[in-house]
Amino acid sequence: MHCTANGFLDKAVPADLLRKVYETAAMAPTSMNTQPTRYVFLTTPQAKERLMPALMPGNVPQVQSAAVTVEVLALFAN
Repeated sequence: MHCTANGFLDKAVPADLLRKVYETAAMAPTSMNTQPTRYVFLTTPQAKERLMPALMPGNVPQVQSAAVTVEVLALFAN
Protein backbone atom coordinates (compact mmCIF):
# COMPACT_ATOMS: atom_id res chain seq x y z
CA MET A 1 0.00 0.00 0.00
CA HIS A 2 1.32 3.43 -0.91
CA CYS A 3 0.48 6.42 1.25
CA THR A 4 1.56 10.00 0.73
CA ALA A 5 1.65 12.50 3.58
CA ASN A 6 -0.04 15.70 2.51
CA GLY A 7 -0.60 17.42 5.84
CA PHE A 8 1.82 18.25 8.60
CA LEU A 9 1.74 19.37 12.22
CA ASP A 10 3.10 22.81 13.04
CA LYS A 11 5.55 21.24 15.48
CA ALA A 12 9.34 20.97 15.50
CA VAL A 13 10.90 17.52 15.24
CA PRO A 14 13.46 16.84 18.01
CA ALA A 15 17.06 16.34 16.88
CA ASP A 16 17.28 12.95 18.64
CA LEU A 17 14.30 11.69 16.61
CA LEU A 18 15.92 12.88 13.37
CA ARG A 19 19.10 11.07 14.39
CA LYS A 20 17.11 7.86 14.94
CA VAL A 21 15.45 8.26 11.54
CA TYR A 22 18.88 8.68 9.94
CA GLU A 23 20.36 5.68 11.76
CA THR A 24 17.44 3.50 10.67
CA ALA A 25 17.51 4.70 7.05
CA ALA A 26 21.29 4.31 6.83
CA MET A 27 20.91 0.59 7.59
CA ALA A 28 18.59 0.02 4.63
CA PRO A 29 19.92 -2.42 2.05
CA THR A 30 21.61 -0.99 -1.02
CA SER A 31 23.07 -2.38 -4.22
CA MET A 32 26.02 -4.61 -3.34
CA ASN A 33 25.94 -3.10 0.18
CA THR A 34 27.77 -0.01 -1.10
CA GLN A 35 25.64 2.45 0.94
CA PRO A 36 25.74 5.20 -1.73
CA THR A 37 22.81 7.05 -0.15
CA ARG A 38 23.11 10.36 1.68
CA TYR A 39 20.37 12.03 3.71
CA VAL A 40 20.13 15.81 4.08
CA PHE A 41 17.68 17.04 6.70
CA LEU A 42 16.33 20.52 5.93
CA THR A 43 14.88 22.11 9.05
CA THR A 44 15.07 25.86 8.41
CA PRO A 45 13.09 28.00 5.97
CA GLN A 46 16.40 29.16 4.47
CA ALA A 47 17.53 25.60 3.76
CA LYS A 48 14.18 24.68 2.23
CA GLU A 49 14.25 27.83 0.09
CA ARG A 50 17.42 26.58 -1.60
CA LEU A 51 15.52 23.42 -2.61
CA MET A 52 12.62 25.30 -4.24
CA PRO A 53 14.09 25.54 -7.79
CA ALA A 54 14.29 21.72 -7.95
CA LEU A 55 10.67 21.12 -6.90
CA MET A 56 7.57 20.61 -9.00
CA PRO A 57 5.20 23.53 -8.28
CA GLY A 58 2.66 21.22 -6.63
CA ASN A 59 5.22 20.13 -4.01
CA VAL A 60 6.21 23.61 -2.85
CA PRO A 61 3.43 24.05 -0.23
CA GLN A 62 4.21 20.70 1.39
CA VAL A 63 7.93 21.44 1.65
CA GLN A 64 7.27 24.90 3.03
CA SER A 65 4.83 23.65 5.67
CA ALA A 66 6.72 20.54 6.80
CA ALA A 67 8.88 20.88 9.92
CA VAL A 68 11.55 18.77 8.21
CA THR A 69 12.21 17.89 4.59
CA VAL A 70 14.68 15.08 3.85
CA GLU A 71 16.64 14.98 0.63
CA VAL A 72 17.60 11.40 -0.21
CA LEU A 73 20.60 11.41 -2.53
CA ALA A 74 22.01 8.35 -4.25
CA LEU A 75 25.67 8.68 -5.21
CA PHE A 76 26.90 6.62 -8.13
CA ALA A 77 30.38 6.40 -9.60
CA ASN A 78 30.78 6.89 -13.35
